[in-house]
Amino acid sequence: MAESVLNEQESKLKPFTDGRQQKARLKRSAGLILSVVMIALTVYVLNLQEHNSRILVHSTDMALTSLAQQSVDYRAYVRKYKETKVQLEETTRKLEEVNRQLDTVSAELTLTKGMLSQTKNMLTQAQTENARLKEDISSIDTQQENIPQLEARITALKEKNTQVTSELDDLKSQLRAFEADFANMEEGKSLIALFQSKIKLVKSRMRYLKQEAYFARTAAQRERDRLEAINGNSGYLVRDGQIKKTNGKSFAIDVKIVQ
Repeated sequence: MAESVLNEQESKLKPFTDGRQQKARLKRSAGLILSVVMIALTVYVLNLQEHNSRILVHSTDMALTSLAQQSVDYRAYVRKYKETKVQLEETTRKLEEVNRQLDTVSAELTLTKGMLSQTKNMLTQAQTENARLKEDISSIDTQQENIPQLEARITALKEKNTQVTSELDDLKSQLRAFEADFANMEEGKSLIALFQSKIKLVKSRMRYLKQEAYFARTAAQRERDRLEAINGNSGYLVRDGQIKKTNGKSFAIDVKIVQ
């Protein structure tokens, strides 16, 4: 009788016992799954941190490399800028030298013109006493025709020289404006290359002007030599039956081509 009652109670309690066991198994399974998930998340986070660390190191290296390259580019830009300024200053100095040469040639032409005029007057006064001087007067007239041509040549050279001076001044102004106004290093390099190209063009025109100034001075020197040769008798003329020395001033001409 007691065993029957016990079995009956056991059968009634068995569902509850099975339920608790099932819940315990579910809890253990859930705990195991949660542990696996936590481990997986931990591994993922560690991998992500390592990846981010590599990216940070790579980015830092790239930034340092870029900074070093920018520093090198900037130093190169500064060096080229200084070289350009030196070239401009040198070009200005040579242009001023051309100006002085042209002024010297103009002064020499003026003096030569005065000597020609003086010599012609003296020859005219002496032509009644010396028939030979008629040929010299004709030669003087021919030479006087060359003087306006030389003057026109000098005037044209001065006009060209003024144009070159204006171009050089414009280059200086542009360079000063450009000194602190460029968008990036590449633009700075391109502009400096453009300036150097313009300076080369100005230098080429200056070389042409120097050659023309040299030829003009040579022509003026030839005119002076002709004038001295016309005087004859080692620079003496006949006047009133007497040998007279001319009052023409002597001057030296030093002709150079500046490279």
